[in-house]
Amino acid sequence: MKCYCLFCRAGAEEKFVKSLSFLLKREYASFDDLSVIFPVRVVQEKRQGKWRPKVQPVLPGYVFLYLDDDDPFPSFQARQCEGYFRVLKYPDGHIELKGTDLQYAEWIRSNKGTLQPSRISLDLGNRITVISGPMKDMQGKVVKLDRHKKRVIVAFEFAGEVRHVNLSVEIVSKGGSGP
Repeated sequence: MKCYCLFCRAGAEEKFVKSLSFLLKREYASFDDLSVIFPVRVVQEKRQGKWRPKVQPVLPGYVFLYLDDDDPFPSFQARQCEGYFRVLKYPDGHIELKGTDLQYAEWIRSNKGTLQPSRISLDLGNRITVISGPMKDMQGKVVKLDRHKKRVIVAFEFAGEVRHVNLSVEIVSKGGSGP
């Protein structure tokens, strides 16, 4: 499986995904193996005293394209879509994701592009244990836990840079204060 990261206009990612999916579906007979994903996260926000889910982009302006190993990159179809800027390239000229970038893209795909709130448990000494959710198998580092807003800041390496992603968590239990 090959993966590419496409840069498009921020705010128009969903329209771009629909347009590219439509064009690829016409072009490739085995569209079941292809997928175009705009990664989003579901965060809990407190409005008028109630917690409500809100969908936000993980990487605004970026879309992942997953293809079979034998399929070429569909540059013509991508250029036909409104809002397309370019495909991200490595300094050596490769456009296919590799290393930690590929691991991150596969993690996004394994969660079907939507990062739901993870369920965590706080143990003695504020040690975090992830019970379920997308952070259970993550490769990032927890930078900060905000119990009041039910958020955790996670550092991921993507495109050669460390990026901080704010994810929603549900705190299930808190450990005691000691013996």
